[in-house]
Amino acid sequence: MAAIVVTVAVLIATSGRNTAITANPGAPSQAADSEQPNDVGRRFALGPGFDDPVAIVPEAPQCGLRTYQDMTASKGQLCVIRWTVINPSGTRRDLIQPVVTLVDDRGAEHDAAALTLPPAIPPGGRLDSAFVFDLAPYRKPVKMTATMLENGRQIEVALG
Repeated sequence: MAAIVVTVAVLIATSGRNTAITANPGAPSQAADSEQPNDVGRRFALGPGFDDPVAIVPEAPQCGLRTYQDMTASKGQLCVIRWTVINPSGTRRDLIQPVVTLVDDRGAEHDAAALTLPPAIPPGGRLDSAFVFDLAPYRKPVKMTATMLENGRQIEVALG
């Protein structure tokens, strides 16, 4: 009789664990929830050197704006992508006027509104700014490419 009780207890315990694991076999996993990668918050080296400046897009794009600072949407909405550049090196680094392109969820490319940057970023310096794009309504930003450093590399940021 004791052997039967122990066997039934083991079967119930084992069967309970398997049921918990497969209780929802059709539900997507956490990894599947994020269909597109998102680089928000990630550091991007702007040059090949170890101590070259890095760029960060600290937050998701803010879209659906009619106006931003002195700009007004002409196509339907403005999308603002805030960014930061940090110079960890001990030398001043020359900046260029950024070459920036945004790709929306339908594959269309958009150029950022004109932006004036300082000529250089000092050693240990930080620069905070934003790129502004004029998009048609209901379009969503998917990817942004930018070159901001003299003799630097182009970065590609997945926006989600």
